Amino acid sequence: MTLKKKEISEEMQSYSIVGDLISYLRCPLAYRKISIGNLTPSRPSQLWFGNFIHGVMEQLFYIYHVGVSIPPPLKPVCLLEKKVDQTVISIEDIDYFNFIDDVKECDKSCSERKCLYRICYEVAARLASNRIFARSKVMVNSAIFRINLLLNEIGTQLIPLIKAAEIPLKGIRRYEGQPFNYEKFKNLIGGSRKAFYEIRGIIDVISQFDIEEFLNAIKSEDSSKQPRNIILKNIGQHFYPDLFEIDDESINLMETVIINLARDFPAGFEIILDYKGQIRPEVSEESDWYKHEWQIRTYKWLREQQMQQMPVVAGILIYINEFLPSKQDIQKIARLSETKETDLVLTDEQIELLKKHAFNPQAYLKNIPMDYRHNRAIRFIDLRNKSKTKESIEKYDRTVLEIQLCSSIEKQNGNLEIWENKGNPEMCGSCDFRYVCRKEGSVTPKPEAP
Repeated sequence: MTLKKKEISEEMQSYSIVGDLISYLRCPLAYRKISIGNLTPSRPSQLWFGNFIHGVMEQLFYIYHVGVSIPPPLKPVCLLEKKVDQTVISIEDIDYFNFIDDVKECDKSCSERKCLYRICYEVAARLASNRIFARSKVMVNSAIFRINLLLNEIGTQLIPLIKAAEIPLKGIRRYEGQPFNYEKFKNLIGGSRKAFYEIRGIIDVISQFDIEEFLNAIKSEDSSKQPRNIILKNIGQHFYPDLFEIDDESINLMETVIINLARDFPAGFEIILDYKGQIRPEVSEESDWYKHEWQIRTYKWLREQQMQQMPVVAGILIYINEFLPSKQDIQKIARLSETKETDLVLTDEQIELLKKHAFNPQAYLKNIPMDYRHNRAIRFIDLRNKSKTKESIEKYDRTVLEIQLCSSIEKQNGNLEIWENKGNPEMCGSCDFRYVCRKEGSVTPKPEAP
């Protein structure tokens, strides 16, 4: 009797949707150095900003669902009401984030319920205890200001619809069905890797729509109880566009939309919401436009692997920076509108206005219509097409294989050239490795002395 040699057990590879797959798609070389090489960025600005935004929104969700009303607006944050004796007002001119003094004042004025200012303080303090700090006071100011505008403009419509926040998801995928043969791939890298990998992610927000609840609201004598919010409006415009083309004031659009939803989804449905700490990206392969859609579709696939879940019919991306773009963001919005690289184009008059007041966020808030700003801030993705979801998840299958292939080839020859460097100018400008990057066509800058 011949005894077989015991095979070496191998741990199943696990990949995060954002931390691994999207990072790799943005720039493989930066992913290799930061994620695999554990070379922590010296200026992780997005780390603090993203954690702060998610922390505040999660805290607001829990406060609302224990019976406390949504915190009132922050008076010191209101830029348009601030009396400043100058023509140009920018975020840098506002200095209100003094933790100790203002939290004491907050305790005096908000004894019965928490206010936004105190929540911001608590979240920032938690991040600081984990050694996560803002890069500058300007970043802190802009983050609180954007949260305040988000709550003032759509918060009361958004938060009541939230059913769960920060939902972790995991799923297992096979390498089969790829454009190249797995057996050949396995022989190339050597060893006997498993034909499975784990994919994981965290959904920021799940919003569940109970059709019966909405129908009861319609039947109520109090017409104010009818759900008239920006999220439901987006659903109606994308699912039933013909209704919004009818010019008849006697038709209650929201009521008609809900009746149609009750017909199509009698058991209710779910919507995935994801916050992005950036402005709406341009429509191009190099930007994050398609990467964000792939991410949401992958979340849908993972969510529907769980038992007894409502169907996920849509995803909504909320671009936080659109509520108050920075100076650079305003210039970019004007440029993208001028070159028609965005799906939402401003008029020529508005473009010239942005160019004229590019360094004045107040002018942007005053002169650009709120509807346009909300349209830029909220991106709706229809998830009913199963074939597109399949394409998205297979895109990540190929990405995982690319990562493993690059890692294996590097181990064999010790050369990093297998990792491409294809970051955009914005990414490269903040990358710690820009001084030693070999990107074709780029000029390597000289490091500045401290």
